[in-house]
Formats: sequence, C-alpha cells, structure tokens
Amino acid sequence: MTSLLEKWNSYCVLIIILLVCFVNQLSSIDILHNDDIQLLNDLRDSFIDRRYIIPSWFDSETSPCNWTGIKCDDDHGPTVIQIDLSKPISPLNLPFPNHLIGKFKSLKHLNLSHCALTGEIHPEFWEFDNLEILDLSYNRLSGILRPNIAKLKKLKYIILDDNSFVGSLPNTFGQLTELIEISLHSNSFSGNLPEELGNLNKIQSLDLSNNTFSGNLPLRLSNLTELLYFTIQRNKFNGVLFEDIGSLKKLQILDLSWNSLTGNVPKEISMLTNLTYLNLAQNDFEGELPSSIGSLVNLVYLIAPNTGLIGNIPSDLGKLKNLQIIDLSFNLLSGTLPESFAGLESINSLLLNSNRLSGTIPEWISNWKKVESILLSENHFSGNLPHLNLPSLSHLDVSSNEFSGSLSEEICNARSLLRLILSKNNFSGSIDGIFKNCLNLTDLILSENNISGELPSYLGELPIVTLELSKNRLSGTIPDKIWESKTLMEISLSYNLLEGPLSGLVSNVSSLRRFRDSSVVLDEESSSMNLLSGPLGVRLESTSSLLVFNASHNKLSGTLDDSISNLTSLSVLDLHKNLFTGSLPSSLSNLFSLRYLDLSENGLQSPFPCIICTNEGLLYANFSVNNFHGHFPETCADVKECNLGQRLISSSKLNSSILVFSVGSVLIFLVLLIGLVKWKMLKPESIILKNVAKGKLVMTPEVTSSEVLLVKKTKEPLSINVATFEHSLLRLKADDILSATGNFSNSYIIGDGGYGTVYRASLPGRTIAVKRLNGGHLHGDREFLAEMETIGKVKHENLVPLLGYCVFADERFLIYEYMENGSLDFLVSTLDWPTRFKICLGAARGLAFLHHGFVPHIIHRDIKSSNILLDKNFEPRVSDFGLARIISA
Repeated sequence: MTSLLEKWNSYCVLIIILLVCFVNQLSSIDILHNDDIQLLNDLRDSFIDRRYIIPSWFDSETSPCNWTGIKCDDDHGPTVIQIDLSKPISPLNLPFPNHLIGKFKSLKHLNLSHCALTGEIHPEFWEFDNLEILDLSYNRLSGILRPNIAKLKKLKYIILDDNSFVGSLPNTFGQLTELIEISLHSNSFSGNLPEELGNLNKIQSLDLSNNTFSGNLPLRLSNLTELLYFTIQRNKFNGVLFEDIGSLKKLQILDLSWNSLTGNVPKEISMLTNLTYLNLAQNDFEGELPSSIGSLVNLVYLIAPNTGLIGNIPSDLGKLKNLQIIDLSFNLLSGTLPESFAGLESINSLLLNSNRLSGTIPEWISNWKKVESILLSENHFSGNLPHLNLPSLSHLDVSSNEFSGSLSEEICNARSLLRLILSKNNFSGSIDGIFKNCLNLTDLILSENNISGELPSYLGELPIVTLELSKNRLSGTIPDKIWESKTLMEISLSYNLLEGPLSGLVSNVSSLRRFRDSSVVLDEESSSMNLLSGPLGVRLESTSSLLVFNASHNKLSGTLDDSISNLTSLSVLDLHKNLFTGSLPSSLSNLFSLRYLDLSENGLQSPFPCIICTNEGLLYANFSVNNFHGHFPETCADVKECNLGQRLISSSKLNSSILVFSVGSVLIFLVLLIGLVKWKMLKPESIILKNVAKGKLVMTPEVTSSEVLLVKKTKEPLSINVATFEHSLLRLKADDILSATGNFSNSYIIGDGGYGTVYRASLPGRTIAVKRLNGGHLHGDREFLAEMETIGKVKHENLVPLLGYCVFADERFLIYEYMENGSLDFLVSTLDWPTRFKICLGAARGLAFLHHGFVPHIIHRDIKSSNILLDKNFEPRVSDFGLARIISA
C-alpha cells in the first residue's frame, strides 16, 4: 500500500511540474506577444503627427498585425516579423526610431526606404538575431557603421543607398557570410575596402558607387565567385585592376567608371564571358584596348570614354554580335573603322567622338538598321558623306572633321533623323532640296562650311527648332517662308552674303528665342558679311518670347520705336554697325531681362535717354559712334556723367544771369546729392558696371578659353555652403563646361527660361544638363542660391537632381542630371493617357514631398509643364527652383 501511495505521489508531482512548465510557456508566449503589440503601439504613437500617411495604424478597428506594412508570425505568439513602410505617399520626415525598432527581436524584414528619416543609427540597433532583409535607402541617415553589425548573422540583403553615412566599412562586414546583396551607393563612405569582404562567398550584388572609397581594390575580391553585379563607379580607387578578375566568371555587370585606376586593361577581363555591361570610363588606364575583349560574346554595352586608350580599335570587337552601345569617345584612338564592324547588326549607338580616327565612313555602315546615334565629331575623317539608308538613325554628328564634297538628298533616307550636325567641315554646293524630305528634322547645324546658293524656303516647312547656317557663302534674301515656321526657336545666319530687307514676318514665329544675323569682318582680306537693308520691319509686340536678337553689321535703317519694350524676355540686343537713325526710345529701360545692349556705330541722335542705364541687370552697353550731342555715355559706367551733362545742357538754355546761374548751381548740387545717395544704394551694381571694359565685348562663336568667353569681373564672390549638398559634388572646371557644351554652341541648347539657358553637356561617360544663368541680373544670385538652398538639400525620385554648381567671375552655372525626354510641354500632345496619368501622379508626389516631406517646407511657386522634365522612362522630375521659397510653418 505504501509503495502504491509513493508511486501516486510521484505521478502527481510529475503532473504538477508539467502543468507549471506548460503554464510558464503560455505565459512567456503571451508576454512576448504583448511586448511586440505594445512596441507597435509605441511606434504608432511616435508617428502621431504623420497619421495621414499611414491611416490604418490609427484605425481602432484594425488589428496591429494588419496595419500597413506589418506582418506577424502566428505560430510563435504572434510576433512581428516584418515592418515595411517603404515609399509612403508622403515621407515621414522624422528621427530614426532607434529606441523602438531595435526591440523587435523576431524581426526578419525591415524596410524603411524613402521615409526621409534622420539621425544616426545607435550601436544597439545592430543586434537583431533573425534579420534577413534591411533596407534603409533614400533617407537622411548619418554616422558610421558599427563593428557589431557582425551580429546580424542571418542578414542576406543590406541596402543603405542615398544616405549620408561616413567612415570606412568595418572589417566585421566580412563575417556576414549569408549576404547576397550589399548596396551602399550615394553615401560618403571613405577609406580602403576591408580584405574581409573576400569572405562573402554568397554575395551576388555589390554596389559601392558614389562614395569616396580609395586605395587599391582588395585582391581577395576575386574570391567572390557568385558575384553577378559589381560597381564602384565614382569613387577614388587607384592602382591596377587585380589580374584575377577573370575568376568572377558569373559576373554580368561590371562598372569601374570615374576612378583613378591605372595600368593596362587586363587581358583576363576576357574570361568574364557572361558580361553584358562593361564600363571603364574616366580612369587613367594605359595602352590599347585588349583584342581579347572580343571573347565577351554576351556583351551589350561597352563604355570606355576618356580612359587613356591609344592605338587602333580592335577588329575583334566585330565578333560581338550583341553589342548595342560602343562608347570609346575622348581617347587617343587612331586608324580607321574596322571592317569587322560591318557585322554589328545590333548596334544602337556608336560614340567615337574626340579621337584621332581617320579614313572615310564606309558604305557598309548602312547595314546598321537599328542604329540611332552615330557621333564621330572631332576626328580626321574625310571624303564624302555616304548614303545613309538607316531607318532608325535619329542623331548624326560628324562635325569638326575633314569631310568635303556636296551633300546628297539621300541623307534623308534616314527617315527618323532628328539632329544632323555637319559643322566645321568642307562641305560645298547648294542645299536646295537636300533636306526637303527630312520630315522629322529638328536640328540642322551646317555652320562653318562652304555652302553656297540661296537659302531654301522649304526649311520653313520642316519641324526645325535650331537652324545654324553661319559662316558659309549663302546669298540672296531670306525667304518669307522661313518665318512661317511653327517650331523655330533659334536661327543663326551670320557670316554669309545675305541681303535685302529683314521681313516683318519674323514676328510670326511665336516660338523664336534667338535670332542671329550678324556679320563680322573675319580678317583684313575677307569681309564675308551679310548686307540686310531697309527698316527693321519687325512687329516687336508679337515677339515677346525672343531672348537674343543680333542683326549687327548689316545695312538696316529707320528708327527704333517704343514697341521694342514688348520684348520682355530679351537678354541680348545687338544692332551695332547699321544705319539706324532717330532717337533712342526710353522704353528700353523696361527690358528688365536685358544683359547685353550694343547700338554703337549707327546714326542715332539726341536726346539720349539716360534712364536706359538704370536697368540693374544690364552688364554691357555701348552707344558709341552715333550722332548724340553733348555729353552722353559710351557705356552705362558713365551714367552719372550722362545725367549731369543733360542737366547742364538744359540750364544753358536759360538766361546767363547770376541769379539763373545760382539756381543752376543749386540744381546741380541737388542732383549731385541725389546721385550720391543713389550711388550708395546701388554701389554693388555700380562696381560691376565700372569694371566692364569700355571696349566692345566681342560675342564671337569661336571662343575657346574660359578667360574670354566667361568675362571676368571683380564682383564679390558668392558664399556657398557646400554642406548644402547631401553628397559629394560633381567636380567640374569652367573649361570642362565649355568643352562639354561646345563653347556654349547653339546646337547644345535644350531649353530657355527667364533667368537662363540650359545646355546639354557631354562629359566622358555621362551626359548632364548645364543651366547658364543670365549673369548680373538683380535676382540672378538670388535664383542661383535659391536653387541650391532648395533642390540642393532635398532628394526625391520625382525632383530633378542637382549635381553641383560652377561659379566663375560673374557667371553662374547649375549642373543637373540630364533628362532624355526633355520637358512635358513639348511632348504632352503625343502621350497616351496612362503615361499622362503616370506623369501627373509622379509630379504630385514630388510637390507633396516639398510641401510635407521636408522641414522646412518648400513652395515651388512656378509649377508648369515646361518645368516638369521626363527621363528616358518618362518618369517626371519637377525642376526649376529659382522662384522657390522656404517656409517655416
């Protein structure tokens, strides 16, 4: 009996122990559940001011595990395993919630990208035991990555793009052996890469671009045999590329551009037979491009501009039948185009500009039925231009070569041709009928050739936006049909032999922005000039969009009337060396955008309206060699003497008695007193004007030095806070900009605004947009600083990225990312409704971010279709922040 009782007691004890354990387990699960739910509630409370962004978090009927972006694991509690608040309708714009996020110990997936979170990541944050995906990209996070990042043992994806992290990568990064993707682009990381990165044998994607990493690439990177994507673009890496790069046999995308890598391009790169994209641009390599590169049979993009390459183009490139883009521009390549290129039937773009290539363009180029762009400028090609039966060709640039002969109508067999640039060659003959069938042509640049004959009227029927025919031997009159164009924005006819009147039909071209018909003596023996005559004849009230009007060195006559004040956008007015008579209209002072005014060498007569020089934006004015009487200013630097002189002339008409003389003296004293006060008020601008040389500022299309093109003045330099920009600036010199824009060639203009002109600029390996502000305007510096203080500080996928700036004397440049599809106003009528809706939604997101997603808030104040730019995928970017204002509430 006793033994039976003892057994029963034992069973009871066992049952009690099991019950206690079970209850404890239930209790711990309940506590864990309650902890995560409470943490979610706490996290929600920290977002209380952003409830409109995540409304489900504040809906009392919705369970926390059903809130937007939240996922729970019901098998273990439930516990929170995912927090995904990426790409909210409007950024949160809050400090990073270190004290809460780090407590979700079961979290596997954390995505807070595009939330505009700020601050540093605390050390305790890096202690998740189960985290597999971490995406904190497109925020404003700062600080360094801590060594205890190694505690994220299960981490597979770490994405920290577009933040402001600094410092070097900790060596412990190499302990995260489960990593598949590392993406750190567009931060401020620096220092050498740790050798331990070579331990990440599962890594498939490694993006270190747009940082300031330096030193040699670690040899142990060759151990990353699973790597598919590797980019170190825009860093400061130097030294030679490790020879074992050939061991990365699975690599598909390799981008080494914009570093300082040296030595030869290793032949072992030919072992990367899965490579589809290779970018070597903007490095300091030496020697030739290895012929073994012809083994990369899957290569689609070969990009190596400004890389230091010499020698001939390898003929083995012709074996790469999948090649679509070849960019070997800005090198020292020589020789001819390889015959093997005839087989590149997939080629889309060939960029060989700025080399030393020679020979002719072979007829087999017509095999390239898919080619859209051929850029061969600044080489030594010669001979005739071949017939181009290229149905997809849209951009052909063979400028600055040695081509000759007459042009053929066959050039219009390229039915898609948009931009044709043939300047600076030796083409001759007439262009009558040559381009008549180029029905899509928007840019025709034929300047600096030997084209003769009359200007054909059919050009007015084509959709031409830019027409440059300067420095040829065109004769006859300008046909009226030209002025019937609905698209013409810029026309340059200077340095020709044109004659006759300037038709009043110029006023009909509502789109016209620039008219240049000047002619200047080239040298003592050649006076190749236009001979336009008669009155100006232009109904100026109809041309208010005109920015530049240059009809100098002609025989235009008659008077200038007050209608000229209707040119409210005019920046340059040059009518010097004509036969104009009569007095100057004082309404010229109403042209507040005017920067350059030259009316010298005419027959203009008194009285001289000194009020013209009160225009604070006027940088240069020349009134010399006219028939003004008494004292008048040759330039606006003498405006005070002008006012004084006119007063004296007026007083001389009075009686010469002592009383009148006394009154005159008093008047003079008052004028001087008022002038002194006004001088004090306008002193900064007066300094600018006085430092403009009295001699003529020659506006010649052939300026090659920044010292000449960008006129130096002694204006106080702007104080620019480089910290305004979130990342390192695009580093350019003034001469870089001059070179990239063809010395601000008209052919590079892609847009005009009230405060400046936008140029397309071709840098090695990259195309950018350069906005050249109209210097010296009263609001010019304000706009310049306004753009940097607004768009320079913010980043959003629907705002145009400001890459940097350039200040040179009185010139102001803003550097933007180039938008391939231009502005919405030119394309809106051609877009389908889904695309229009996509553009509207994207632009609205950009504005919402300015209004609500950034502190202090920003008001754009100038939103319109021309200020919405479209990238190659028609994604919209709000641009032009010159009128933007920051508000504190």
